[in-house]
Amino acid sequence: MLPQNIFIHESLPNFATAHVGLPHIWSVEKGVALVRELDVENYFREMHGNYPECWRDDLEGMDRWRMITTCFTQMRFIVEDGALKLAAKEADGNSPAGYALWFSFPGRTMCG
Repeated sequence: MLPQNIFIHESLPNFATAHVGLPHIWSVEKGVALVRELDVENYFREMHGNYPECWRDDLEGMDRWRMITTCFTQMRFIVEDGALKLAAKEADGNSPAGYALWFSFPGRTMCG
C-alpha cells in the first residue's frame, strides 16, 4: 500500500484538502501538525478500530494516531466536545440523537 496524504495544506492562503474533513475542534494548523505525527511504517498494522471516539490532546501512540486518521477519513457524526459516533451509518438527516453531521456542526474551522 502506498502512503497517501490524508490532509494537505498548500501555501495558498486559507486552502486545505482533507480526505473527509477537519473536525471543528481543530484548526488547520493543528491538522497539519497532527498528520505529521503519523508513523506510516508502523501504523498500518494497528490502524483499524472504532476507538478512541473522542480527541484528547494527551492521547499517545497508536490511540493518538488512530484518532487522527479516523477524524480525517471516517468522521460522520460529531458532538460539541469532538466525540465521534463511529458505528453510526445513518443517511443524511438521520443523525443519532445529540450528534450532527461533521460538516454542518457550528463553529467548525472553514478555509476560504
